[in-house]
Amino acid sequence: MKMTYIIITLIALLIVALLSSCISIKTIEYRTVDNFEISKMSANPEFKFDVKLFNPNGIGARVKALDMEVFVDGKRMAGVSFDETVKIKANSEFIVPITGETSLIDLVKLIPTGLGSLLGNKTIPINIKGEVTIKKFIFRKKLKFDILEDFSKDKIKT
Repeated sequence: MKMTYIIITLIALLIVALLSSCISIKTIEYRTVDNFEISKMSANPEFKFDVKLFNPNGIGARVKALDMEVFVDGKRMAGVSFDETVKIKANSEFIVPITGETSLIDLVKLIPTGLGSLLGNKTIPINIKGEVTIKKFIFRKKLKFDILEDFSKDKIKT
């Protein structure tokens, strides 16, 4: 009797292992960054922005973790970890709200770039590099990303 349960458990584990190798999750597609805002002006200013993404997969999933570094005009602004779960529907766009802290010194380095953008029609190059963990049932997949976008003043929330 015990041997039957052991065999059934082993067969179930084998089937799960085989199915996990067959499932292919397409990479989540980047759309845009919006609503950039700096708040809590202190020794460690807080910044917020929304990352709009697209799930090209025919199944919904969950974003379980997101680790990234944000570079503005080639200068590192901050590292951000996002540990909240975000549900994503199949074949749909979704928004991941990001909040992080930077140092006042790093923020001051960005003043010349920011002034150039606000006073003229110049854009600011934003580079976001990192890794996102997608989960569906018991299956997890880590996807790396490297996003480069020219950020205009109309995307800055005042």
